[in-house]
Amino acid sequence: MLAQKAGVDLLLVYEAIKGGMAGGRTLDMKASKIAERNFEPGFKMDLHIKDLKNALQAGKALGVPLPSTGLIHELFSACSAQGKGQKDHSVIFTLIEHMAGMNR
Repeated sequence: MLAQKAGVDLLLVYEAIKGGMAGGRTLDMKASKIAERNFEPGFKMDLHIKDLKNALQAGKALGVPLPSTGLIHELFSACSAQGKGQKDHSVIFTLIEHMAGMNR
């Protein structure tokens, strides 16, 4: 979102970072789809929410704090509340757009 708001092409950013620690299989699979705004499901947001909830419950039961998991659960839940639960989990991009004041 930072790159987009600065007017930098998202795919150029992907090319610049894909070989470093920020790169990875998920980024390789999702970068072009996000740039195309193609959020048809590969893995649905609502399924991620279920998995995150299970992880949070296990963490609570075992006394293991999972702050990042909790944050992602809340962000994904916000997407689902916007009616995007059946979209690909990369639709979180649109939530961050909204938070950055870049609504489309």
